[in-house]
Amino acid sequence: MRKKVLAWSIAIIVCVIMLIIGGVYTKHLRGSKCKEKYLEESRRGNEMKAKEILKHLDENMDIDLDLANPNFDLADTRMTVFRSEKNWVIFIELVGATVGAYEGVSIYAFGNCIGQQGFIEQRSLFSTPEDAPLTDKDGIWIGDRSQFSVIIRGKRYDFKPTKEDYLAAGITFPDDRAGPDSLRPIDLIRFLCYHLNHPFFVSEDYLRYLLDKLAVEAIKKRDWCSLGHEMSLFFQTREWQHPDIALGEKPSQMKYFRVLAKAIEKGDISELTKLDPSIFNTDWRQVESKIKELKEQTQIIATEWISDKEIAIFFKHSKKR
Repeated sequence: MRKKVLAWSIAIIVCVIMLIIGGVYTKHLRGSKCKEKYLEESRRGNEMKAKEILKHLDENMDIDLDLANPNFDLADTRMTVFRSEKNWVIFIELVGATVGAYEGVSIYAFGNCIGQQGFIEQRSLFSTPEDAPLTDKDGIWIGDRSQFSVIIRGKRYDFKPTKEDYLAAGITFPDDRAGPDSLRPIDLIRFLCYHLNHPFFVSEDYLRYLLDKLAVEAIKKRDWCSLGHEMSLFFQTREWQHPDIALGEKPSQMKYFRVLAKAIEKGDISELTKLDPSIFNTDWRQVESKIKELKEQTQIIATEWISDKEIAIFFKHSKKR
């Protein structure tokens, strides 16, 4: 009888000890989770600070997003900013044509709540009717400045532009010729951007779709389930001050991006609207002028280098004589 009582007593003591240990462990676990949640909330709060936003952009915006790119003819630009209390994402769209007549809109994204940063994708701008092709059977461009047709989002547009129509879009030609290959791809795109009111940017719904798509990696580690639903369209513009990345400039060095980062932090765009437009440099005319300037500087440097080399060779031969 005593042995049974002793056994029961031991069993009860063991159960009590296990309950105590379990309670301590649960309390510790809850405390750890609370601490993790607190740290996570603090980290997210820091990511909404202007300083951290600029740091993120400096680290992720590379030469792919350099506007003064001699291999890319620019036609249109747009920046779209999405924001919530905890997250921010900036989309940049570039419309244009690469050397080789390939046309498209390139989409870039930067933000504290998405996995992939920088270039996201490229989408084609338009197709052409079978009865009015812009390329021949070999795929060679044959655009005619006197008339052309395109299909954009299923709708056909037929044009017979005048010289004044082109001038209104900022397009001039070095001659008066017409016929096949008289119209460059980029001039056609710039004409459409102006006369069809910037038709090539993607819709807000598509950008929200990209928000969810880009957040897939982040969701695995954090508790966001639908950024597209959570975030609001905070700001959108076609003109801003962009850094010359090829020359080493950073977003944090640009007044525009410093004001933008502060606006995202505070949730207030009032200071952005007060910026002097003279600092903006995303219009294709400004970009084209910058590329021309860089090419001229490169030619001057190349000429000076050749001249110095010729002088060195001359003195070298003179010494031999």
